[in-house]
Amino acid sequence: MSSTITTEKLFEAVTALLEEIAEVPADTVTRESHFRDDLDVDSLLMVELSAAIEDQFNVDIADDEYSTIQTVGDLVDIIARAQA
Repeated sequence: MSSTITTEKLFEAVTALLEEIAEVPADTVTRESHFRDDLDVDSLLMVELSAAIEDQFNVDIADDEYSTIQTVGDLVDIIARAQA
């Protein structure tokens, strides 16, 4: 993937990973979807998702940043900042 990727493309890639890792249908995910409340993504799935994101986007996101993530949009924004 390009190092300059749009937030729309990041969102699409994150939803594809959610579908693959957590079996959440990509077409049901919005930027406002809460990982725990709406998507039933527990801490173990979040760790798997985090590892996949760091590999796919070649970014290193600090653990304390992951603790602030509540929604898919939060995650997309953090990935975008990490790539900047």
